[in-house]
Amino acid sequence: MAESRAAVIATGRRFLRRRGRGLKPAAGWRRKLLAYLAILGPGMIAASAGNDAGGIATFAAVGAEQGYRLLWILIPITICLGLVQEMCARLGAATGRGLLDLIRERFGIGWSLFAVVIILIANGGVTVSEFVGIGAAMELLGVSRYIAVPVGAVLIWYLVIFYHGKLS
Repeated sequence: MAESRAAVIATGRRFLRRRGRGLKPAAGWRRKLLAYLAILGPGMIAASAGNDAGGIATFAAVGAEQGYRLLWILIPITICLGLVQEMCARLGAATGRGLLDLIRERFGIGWSLFAVVIILIANGGVTVSEFVGIGAAMELLGVSRYIAVPVGAVLIWYLVIFYHGKLS
């Protein structure tokens, strides 16, 4: 222990004498950066997932009313979303199974069906907000929402049915 401490002190003194010239960067800095980005990635994806048409309309309305008073809330929300995404990614990587399989295994079919119904309700709400966003955006361009929403729905239906997987 004493030898290693003395070696560290001697290295520090040599470093101070040279003022950092000629030092090589740490060998694993790229690996550390990639590990950090891998941890940060799911949280950033989750944080930006709400940037859809309905979200933008909501953000604009709340921003016009509240100004910068609620800006602080983005920090804890981003942290929470990152933690949830990271836990789900670890759960999937460790078990190799999806969330619904794990809910059914641990809590039974009743809670699994409850989770499916909740997800369907949430996805239905997101879909409705997307079409509301399409209508609001087209009205800003002078197109009636009664024309824009059905045309948008038909266009989305056509792309899903005929070009599923071919657009990438």
